[in-house]
Amino acid sequence: LINLKKKNYSLNFGVDLNQRFRPGTNESRNRTTSDGVDYHVNSEGESDHGGKHNSIRAGIEYEITPRDRLTLGLSVGQRSRKYSSDLDFTQWQEPGGPVSEHSSESQTERSGDSYSMNLDYLRDFKEEGHRLTGHFSFDNRGGDEESTAKLFDTDGNLISGKISTEDGPGIRMRIKADYSLPLNKDAKFEAGLQSRLGTSEDITNQLEYDPATGLYEELTEFNHKTDYIRDIHSLYTQYANEIGKLGFQGGLRGEYAYRKIETGVTNATFSIDRVDMFPTAHFSYHLTDRNQLMVSYARRIDRPRGWYLEPFETWTDDYNVRVGNPDLKPEYIDSYELGFQTFRNRNSLSTELYYRKTNNKIERVRS
Repeated sequence: LINLKKKNYSLNFGVDLNQRFRPGTNESRNRTTSDGVDYHVNSEGESDHGGKHNSIRAGIEYEITPRDRLTLGLSVGQRSRKYSSDLDFTQWQEPGGPVSEHSSESQTERSGDSYSMNLDYLRDFKEEGHRLTGHFSFDNRGGDEESTAKLFDTDGNLISGKISTEDGPGIRMRIKADYSLPLNKDAKFEAGLQSRLGTSEDITNQLEYDPATGLYEELTEFNHKTDYIRDIHSLYTQYANEIGKLGFQGGLRGEYAYRKIETGVTNATFSIDRVDMFPTAHFSYHLTDRNQLMVSYARRIDRPRGWYLEPFETWTDDYNVRVGNPDLKPEYIDSYELGFQTFRNRNSLSTELYYRKTNNKIERVRS
């Protein structure tokens, strides 16, 4: 990182080179029972996963006035993630049946280029802690993914193979403003708004190895195109104060979420269009100068990831197929916490009890 600072502006230029791979070993024991017969599939071997991320970034920070600051940043990058495994399989059934052996090679690699821009504004008022901030960012990412799964007999001959590909760009924008106002030594008011806008397109294809021709043939029934729109607009306010030994903080965030998924699998559209409220409340009480009791409640949200929503079959290997559910709703979590903290000289000890309830629980079902 190189930084050059002048009287009322500064320039920076940076380069990031990151490469991490984690080799390991895999071992699996699988038994399926049906009509009194046990079917066994065991495997063991080596794996490697990791990725690379390289980027170049530059920015300028300009001091408009002693209390107003504007920052512009640009970034261009390239990333890739890879997972590979070489496994030996043994299959048999009880009672009866011969033992069969084969090996597999699988690899999944996702890569793409990206570029982003961010613009930030900061206004510091005369009173310490009284400030207004604004943020805008734009992010464009391309993504190409290819997954290959091959099976070989004990002589090393290719007997089965599948290739899955997924291509598609994604665009994300964020607009945000935050305001903080100290009311006195212990009280503070905060408010803000944020909009997150995102679109993406996924084009998936499947190919299967044909031993007769020695070529990979396209499986058109597994070729799909899916379009995503995700927009989230939120508004929040928060107040904190301390009266004697009691400290408290309360807040409320209102959120409007719109999500639409259009897929060519069934020519259907799946959407979410709703408003949610997320209250928070935190209390602390000083029992003594060294002992503090804390109680809090918060309502949170956890949204499903993109591949949880894909309503079509994606082969990960010859034994596993993934199918998503575009009707998934977000998880809503009610979190209650009770804590105690004590201070002894330069040391502190804390303990906490919590209870969390999740609604619309998202689970992976395996069959």
